[in-house]
Amino acid sequence: VIPYRDEKGLIQACQLRFHRNDISLDQKKYRWLACPSGSRGASSGTPIHFTFERATLPPGKTVIITEGALKADTLVSLRPKARVIATSGVSCSHTEIIEASRVYNVLIAFDADYKTNPAVARQLARLIAARERDISIHQLSISTRIISWRGYKGIDDAVLASIPLETLTIPKWISTLDGRILQEVWEAWGQIKYSSLH
Repeated sequence: VIPYRDEKGLIQACQLRFHRNDISLDQKKYRWLACPSGSRGASSGTPIHFTFERATLPPGKTVIITEGALKADTLVSLRPKARVIATSGVSCSHTEIIEASRVYNVLIAFDADYKTNPAVARQLARLIAARERDISIHQLSISTRIISWRGYKGIDDAVLASIPLETLTIPKWISTLDGRILQEVWEAWGQIKYSSLH
């Protein structure tokens, strides 16, 4: 059972993590404990998870955004000074993530499969573009960067294996992409122009 904590540190929902031997190949490994399709339960929605209490972190500090509460908590156990906000999936809760991180510099550390999976690259690009629009609308002086690493899917495994992490600006991140992945990123951004990104 994996708790999802809100900005005050209170448990707002829980996920269950199933072992691969207990589910079929087409079923998801993570499921919400509250589910409307199981025994007439109520949906928990797709809340975001905080590894810190927001009231204790001043504006202008840096937070990491990643996928999954378990990954976020594992990262903090390996890097205790890290402040992490997690979404339950790359396509989930973008609006909530942007609102929660609005006053902070952000390091996005979604799983490295965006390098080979166009759908993941598209969702990552949508989050970055939406955050950049939000920064512009609110006239904020904060940054968005992407953390990159090699050889492991998640940042938790990369940190555990002492793999070097590289922090990339948005233009630098774009320069590492090509082919279908790059096309997905540009299509996701639509009106956002490369020259306006920092």
